[in-house]
Amino acid sequence: MAQTDDEVLKLYRRIQELENKVDKLARIGERLTKAEKDILDLGGIIQSVIDDVGHLTEAVGEHNKTASNNRNIFQSIIQAFIED
Repeated sequence: MAQTDDEVLKLYRRIQELENKVDKLARIGERLTKAEKDILDLGGIIQSVIDDVGHLTEAVGEHNKTASNNRNIFQSIIQAFIED
C-alpha cells in the first residue's frame, strides 16, 4: 500500500510539473504575442520619426534658400546705398 501511495504521489508531482510547464508556455506565448505587437507599433513609430526627419530636412533646405535670397537682396540694397 505504501508503495502504491508513493507511486501515486510521484505521478501527482509529475502532473503538477507538467501543468506548471504548460502554464509557463502559455505565459511565454502571451508575452511573445505582446512583443510582436510592440515591435509592429515600434516600426510605425520609427517610420513616423523617419518621415519627420525628412520633413525637417526639407524645411531646413527651404530655409537656407530663403535666407540666401534675403541675404542677396539685403546686400543689393546696401550696395545701392554705398554706390549712391
